[in-house]
Amino acid sequence: MDLTKISGLQPTALDPTKTQNKEQRKSTAPDFMDTMKSFLNETNELHMKAADQVESLVSGETTDVHDVMIAMEKASVSFEMVMEIRNRMLEAYQEIMRTQV
Repeated sequence: MDLTKISGLQPTALDPTKTQNKEQRKSTAPDFMDTMKSFLNETNELHMKAADQVESLVSGETTDVHDVMIAMEKASVSFEMVMEIRNRMLEAYQEIMRTQV
């Protein structure tokens, strides 16, 4: 049976000799773990910048309260996003564990 005649299917998708190895797949798309690490690093950087700006406001080096509040809100929203991703991952894991085989 020729699969190329059925709706444009390519037989290479079914050929195990032409599948990508792990290194090729990794280079084409980022891993979920790498994406989460970048989210966590970015959230950490935002919190450190906000803490530095608060410290400079308290010490009198900066008088612009608006920039400090914006930095604090960015850090807060970023943290909430990471926590929501974590919560959704836990819910998905728990749902998978509840499935009956």
